[in-house]
Amino acid sequence: MALSEFGAAAIMALQSEPSEKLFAGIEKLLNDDDLTGKIKENAGSIADPEAAIKIAQEVMKLAKNNSIKNYVFAPQNVGPNVNTTESEYFPSLTIDAKELIFTRRLKGVNEDFYYSKSNGGQWDPAKPIEGDINTPMSEAAQNISSDGQWLVFTGCYRPDGMGGCDLYISYKTENGWSEAINLGGNINSDQWESQPCLSPDKRDLYFASKRNGGYGGSDIYGSVPYTHLTLTTIHPV
Repeated sequence: MALSEFGAAAIMALQSEPSEKLFAGIEKLLNDDDLTGKIKENAGSIADPEAAIKIAQEVMKLAKNNSIKNYVFAPQNVGPNVNTTESEYFPSLTIDAKELIFTRRLKGVNEDFYYSKSNGGQWDPAKPIEGDINTPMSEAAQNISSDGQWLVFTGCYRPDGMGGCDLYISYKTENGWSEAINLGGNINSDQWESQPCLSPDKRDLYFASKRNGGYGGSDIYGSVPYTHLTLTTIHPV
């Protein structure tokens, strides 16, 4: 199976009745010892081939174990280990569904990030995320990268802000999450930016903005490629 066929095969694998033959073909490709080299040779736009392979493996695992043929949308409360009398919102999961990060509004005013890890089908008691990302100011509307290493979020009325609300990024380190970094003028404007969303390979960033030049009150914008704060000029989606 050529690399150019992998995307189509992965999508087919997510259909209601994927075949074992299809799964076997994709797994053979993913287990190729020289796959990283082939990706670098044939798909140079992928900045981190190892991460891309890991994401593909997780997608395959989810596809094999979660058929959508008889899927019924029946949301359930995740329970008191996550939910409290405060407001909890903007949930964001890693691709393996093992870590949940969300926003909690404390005393009805300050927004901070909390996390919980999946443990035997249950969620552990939520804790404030470690590191230097939470501040006395509000942090909200976050999106954790699929590999759990980046957190992009909205911060409002900060000293280093460019507008009312800006987009920031924090990186996971051995000591917790790093101090937030403003994504700068290629992304933020003197208006309102919020609701960031990263693609699984962390190269595409989409978000909402009320900047001048849009089609309405708020528009969706995209920036590609997105690699360690090297950003191209944004454009409306």
